[in-house]
Amino acid sequence: MAAGSYLLCQLLHYDAGKMHVVVYCVGRILAYMFEKTTQTVAQYEGELIIRGAIIHLVRNGMKGCAIYEAAEWFHAPSEVFLPSPHLWSMIVVSPPHENNFSSWEERACAMRIIMNCPEELEVKAMCAWRMCHQPAEEQDECWRRRVQQRMDDVGPILRWIFDADAYLVRRLIAC
Repeated sequence: MAAGSYLLCQLLHYDAGKMHVVVYCVGRILAYMFEKTTQTVAQYEGELIIRGAIIHLVRNGMKGCAIYEAAEWFHAPSEVFLPSPHLWSMIVVSPPHENNFSSWEERACAMRIIMNCPEELEVKAMCAWRMCHQPAEEQDECWRRRVQQRMDDVGPILRWIFDADAYLVRRLIAC
């Protein structure tokens, strides 16, 4: 879910006059709708309820983007999930398995964009940026003890590296 979180953060900082709403979907079962103009967020559960909420926003002239976080066990989004493709766009974030959503991709005329996890040097730069106000020794210590060890254990997925609780949960799952 690191790519989806990153995209959400970027879209929330995008011009609110051009994109009024960002919808973050966890499969077809759960969605968070961020209305940028009113700076509110609402949670919706169930595909029909999520679709109804999006239809309501479209009828009110709101433009937006949906991020659909698709894990292996989730279904691809329905072709009718977004009622107005010319006002709304959708980004499907999928695990890196070639055949997961290839049939949906063809039916929806979607464009595939591949995002890789960050490289070790990129994560090191992020760590330095986060601790830029700390002495160099503390930055180096943070990198060696915390970040590098976590990357060795669970890989370079940012939310598992920089969040101690998420790291511990992921490490327990991986063991």
